[in-house]
Amino acid sequence: MSVLLRGIKEVFTKPRYVALAVIVAVGAFLFATWLPNLGVVVQMMPQSIPFAIKLQLLVGLTESIGTNFSALSAASTIASAILLGIDIALIAYYMKERAFAWRQGAVAASVGGMVSGVFGIGCAACGSFVLMNIFAAIGLSGGIALLPLHGGEFGILSVALLGTSLVLVAKRIGSPQVCDPVEHRNEK
Repeated sequence: MSVLLRGIKEVFTKPRYVALAVIVAVGAFLFATWLPNLGVVVQMMPQSIPFAIKLQLLVGLTESIGTNFSALSAASTIASAILLGIDIALIAYYMKERAFAWRQGAVAASVGGMVSGVFGIGCAACGSFVLMNIFAAIGLSGGIALLPLHGGEFGILSVALLGTSLVLVAKRIGSPQVCDPVEHRNEK
């Protein structure tokens, strides 16, 4: 546990990584809340409507988290956005400090966790947007409705995978490096 906390502390004592985490988390949250009405957002932006009205609509759409989302999907959407922001900041730090991380495959679980986060996005009325489109393309659009939580399982899975990837990267960051990778040793 101390290795995990040491890794998180190492990253989040630097303001640029805190800013990155906040920007990604807010962006993911906005994407999730605007996604059900993406057509309206896209059509409205180029119109000659006053900016204040456009902003009012966008703010109103973010409030849909309390009305269009079930408690489970709202909680998993908020948790996924926060975890995604933290995870991206940890990965950015790790890749910058240890350039060889990609070659070693250390970040693969994190990328998988981030990608899975997108699958859990959805509201109470629509279920999981991404999965419904994928399932519809292969003829299984009613499949999510057969699940006990009607797609909420994917939100829970996304939070679990993002949490796991966060823990893995934070532990890597917090663990002391005792040796250089083989490629770097040969160069010295």
